[in-house]
Amino acid sequence: MKKIYIIGIDHVVSKTTYLYEYIKNKNVEVSYFTSDNSGFSKKATKHNIIFLNYGWILSILKILFFLSFRRPSHVELYFSRIYLETFPTLIFCKLLFIPVSLVSRGKDLRDHQEHRYIRKVLTKFICRNVNLILPKENSHIETLKTFNISSKITIHEIYNGIPLKNFEENKFTSNEINFLFLNAFRKLRNVDVLIKAFSLVHKKYLKSKLFLVGSSLDIDFLPQEKQHEEGLLALIKKLELESAIQVFPFSTNPWKNLKGNIGFILPADVVWLNNALLEAMAYSIPPIISNVERASDIIKNNEEGLLIKTDEKALSDAMIFLIENPKKAKSMGEMARKKVILNFSSERVGKEIFQIYKEKLWKS
Repeated sequence: MKKIYIIGIDHVVSKTTYLYEYIKNKNVEVSYFTSDNSGFSKKATKHNIIFLNYGWILSILKILFFLSFRRPSHVELYFSRIYLETFPTLIFCKLLFIPVSLVSRGKDLRDHQEHRYIRKVLTKFICRNVNLILPKENSHIETLKTFNISSKITIHEIYNGIPLKNFEENKFTSNEINFLFLNAFRKLRNVDVLIKAFSLVHKKYLKSKLFLVGSSLDIDFLPQEKQHEEGLLALIKKLELESAIQVFPFSTNPWKNLKGNIGFILPADVVWLNNALLEAMAYSIPPIISNVERASDIIKNNEEGLLIKTDEKALSDAMIFLIENPKKAKSMGEMARKKVILNFSSERVGKEIFQIYKEKLWKS
């Protein structure tokens, strides 16, 4: 049996495991190593999780033990724990001749130039010393081009996919005019613009509601965003929208109690195959997303959702359009689901990754 160790992730939640669902069905054992300061991973009981919560030195020794005595077919690294887990693991793998792949997500490479000097040095070193790099965005590939990476290292862009069997319910409704934002409240997602846009919608439709799901204030998930999140709450209060906007914390199962949504909103600077966006589309909820890089590859405007400029007027107009055109909204939601089924399933991307593993990492 082939074994893969996933190391360098901050925690294990559903979206962490999507890409590996297909691979697990191919008689491959997948183990996740995580220190998980947030505690989210404890709910992922269906997955093989090895906790690194014994302090830095003991955690490193634990990784070394597994690499040495329970040797994997290869290790897949992430950047979330670059200092304490990713970098030391790479060194161990080099010494033990264990193949290594690397997955880059979000800000890992997109914001490389904004990182601290030591992180930039380590990032470049890691990228130059793995066997396979799986970037999730075109911006990552552009950054990698500046690293002078050996031609022996394979770079293959992958994308997010979701397990369709988990998202078969229809969560669209036009009876209750509720809009949903479901993502961490990072600045690049322009939640402030959404709140201001919704205030315009609410003036016209007093029964409209906005659900903001993904706050980290009560769970200390994104301490670097605390001031930003507090500003969002202040904005809601300033606009007197406390009764119309409900704020929920980040959750490992956010969809459980979310029903009756007429639209999913993602007014972000980066929308490329956002997991929550794909999930909403699979649930037949029509999406409204910023018309930024590759957005048109996700949805066709006015057929599978709405592409908009990231400003209050455009966003409020799009939300009002869904309210006033419920049949069109329903049709767009149905088309959005079909798009996910055809193009963005975890099985489809899983097959692609599995083949890459066999060709590039498991040759022997």
